[in-house]
Amino acid sequence: MWEAAGRFFNDFPGDDASGRIIGISKIARDITDKKHEEQRKNDFIAIVSHELKTPLTSMRSYIQLALVKAIQRVDPFTEKVLVRAEIQTRKMTTLIQDFLNLSRLEEGKMSLNVSSFSLTDLMEETMSETLTLSSTHVIKYEACEEVTIAGDREKIGQVLTNLVGNAIKYSPEGTTVSLKCALNNGHVAFSVTDQGRGISKADQARLFERFYRVQDDRQGHVSGFGIGLYLVAELLKLHGGEIKVQSDLDAGSTFSFVLPVHAQISKS
Repeated sequence: MWEAAGRFFNDFPGDDASGRIIGISKIARDITDKKHEEQRKNDFIAIVSHELKTPLTSMRSYIQLALVKAIQRVDPFTEKVLVRAEIQTRKMTTLIQDFLNLSRLEEGKMSLNVSSFSLTDLMEETMSETLTLSSTHVIKYEACEEVTIAGDREKIGQVLTNLVGNAIKYSPEGTTVSLKCALNNGHVAFSVTDQGRGISKADQARLFERFYRVQDDRQGHVSGFGIGLYLVAELLKLHGGEIKVQSDLDAGSTFSFVLPVHAQISKS
């Protein structure tokens, strides 16, 4: 124990007999090594994600083509299998896109492709994809009136898809997932509510940290890397919004955010 304590104080900044500061170089070296390690990790994530994206896109195209042929031949078994395969490739595509976005965020290279788009159309697309990917939950959708907002359509779509996907993933089969939007004083409010097991206050405080995952034996079977909600929070920050969560154990969760209508958003 005393030996370890001695090493600690030897590395800690202090003065030697002649008054010179010692230990600084060791700390600076540790910080530099940590930064290099982070950069290598980010580079690896970016390279692997890019390498996976191209063959996966081709795979999805082949599956979709085979699915059309199976429907034309009236082959229910093959159609069912291909539908499931297509669903899994969609999930893989989303995961790869999350890793690419994570890499861009870490490098400060994330930018917004700002345009005006129909919020109603985007919500309906999200619901259509959700119903395709999940037949195990009751999905309710409460739409707001027709409105056009300014922002990155693709990234707002990723936020919605991620929140709805999480609600499904962390809720028991047969329960209800609700997606709502409402206009109020020049802003549009979104919320996604589930009937899952809820999130403790301690976990809520760290929920939007990179790579953080809730440690709960009741949902240990749920896979993930802890980047989805981190990306949601960061993408909303780029749009001038903020993600919030309201949850109690065994009482479900509601994730919500507000965006301004016709907001002026920076593209970088």
